[in-house]
Amino acid sequence: MGSIFDLCASRKNNEDEAIFIENQNDKEFCQKFSNGCITNATLPSGLKVPSRRYGKDWIIKNNKIILEKRTTGENLKCDFIILIAPNDVGYSHHHRGKVCSNCTLPSGLKVPEKKNGRDWIFDGEAVVLN
Repeated sequence: MGSIFDLCASRKNNEDEAIFIENQNDKEFCQKFSNGCITNATLPSGLKVPSRRYGKDWIIKNNKIILEKRTTGENLKCDFIILIAPNDVGYSHHHRGKVCSNCTLPSGLKVPEKKNGRDWIFDGEAVVLN
């Protein structure tokens, strides 16, 4: 049996506005979606990522999730947008591989415009930059 932290999905550091990922399934998820916006998402362990705060979103950075201000359009810092709404995930699975830059998903989520000539593409649980 490991430490108490081995049993937990994460621990929160309020001073740095970060969630440290310690659960192995959550670590694998974070590796897959590095730099993705994960605000309001639920991780594989069941950990619920909080809502936006102070106009900032929760972004995956290595084995932690940090609160960071995202910008839109050409300056968008994320390479992935993780889809949360079941109807968006289903829509993305149905249209996997198709361009979705500047479109509106069934939930009303607006996909940003192209970034540096790169299109946003449907990829199952996420929209990714191609």
